[in-house]
Amino acid sequence: DVALILALDKSENIIGYIGLLPGKINNNTTQCANNSSGAGICCYSRYSTCKILIFDSEINQNINAGSTTNSSGGGIFSSSNIESYIDIKRSQVKGNLSPVSGGGIANFGGKSTINIVESNVSNNSSNNSGGGIFSQSSNSLIKIINSSINSNSLTSGSGRGAGLFCKASSFSSPSNVVISNSTFRITLL
Repeated sequence: DVALILALDKSENIIGYIGLLPGKINNNTTQCANNSSGAGICCYSRYSTCKILIFDSEINQNINAGSTTNSSGGGIFSSSNIESYIDIKRSQVKGNLSPVSGGGIANFGGKSTINIVESNVSNNSSNNSGGGIFSQSSNSLIKIINSSINSNSLTSGSGRGAGLFCKASSFSSPSNVVISNSTFRITLL
């Protein structure tokens, strides 16, 4: 299995797409671009939109090998100053590890969107926040529909949001989380 990496540091007005339909990204130990993030799938851009589309796929057992305070995203990492978008349908994000945040999924952006439909995010781990899913943005939208977010964990006793952590860097723009017909299970350490 191979890690997918797209880094658009100097491009403007370009949308970076990564599509996995269907496929497997398993057992990678790596980091993306210069920010020590993303082991399985990574899209990073300062000046463009990042879009990751994952359908009927597996992102499993990937380990973010970064050692900086910004090391996020064991399975999937997306970061853009413009817009960062992750769409996951009928897929599994399982057993991924990140040393800081977003063991399964980490999403950062001026505008951040995560859609998870008919999927399973489980057994992922991070040290700080969002063992399963981490989102940080001034304007976040997270939709979880007919999905399972369970058995995710944090390795630090001071961490927050073992299953899901959403951090809005500004309170002027609302962060929205929509959960419909989904299962969450809390893991206590």
